[in-house]
Amino acid sequence: MLMVAIMSAAFVSCNKDDDDNKKNEGGKESGNESYEPVAEKSDLIGLWEITAIEGYALDKETGDKETFSINPKTDKWDEVDVADYVRIEFKSDNTGATYEYNDGNWVFDSNWKYTYDKDKKLISVESPDDEDMTVLSLTASTLVIETIEEDEDWKDYFKAIYKKII
Repeated sequence: MLMVAIMSAAFVSCNKDDDDNKKNEGGKESGNESYEPVAEKSDLIGLWEITAIEGYALDKETGDKETFSINPKTDKWDEVDVADYVRIEFKSDNTGATYEYNDGNWVFDSNWKYTYDKDKKLISVESPDDEDMTVLSLTASTLVIETIEEDEDWKDYFKAIYKKII
């Protein structure tokens, strides 16, 4: 549920591109960005607002790749098929909450539990879907996470960038 809110995206501004992304040190997909070291859990605690989502969907049978990049400052979120513009809150007691932006207001969406493993660079969310997010970067002001969802026909890659609000 949390990942649906965080990572759901339509393929807006799609481009066919077979090798747009490179592998980073951890073997995960990423662009050419240089990421900050992963910080302590204390830097994760707080309220984070999404600033960008990017990624791709790869059709494994045909090799076709559709890429997308969505920026809430320049894109009208209600005109693309994206889960609502979100904020996520990580609390020190390993619980969290998701908020969606609807009709000019931030509205509570859901509560969840999580664990953070600095060494594995992993946030594991306990939800009906038990989702894992790889932390590409965590500083006092920026959080960059990625997920890869895959089945026999498709591979979906999502990267979300957040700024700390509180």
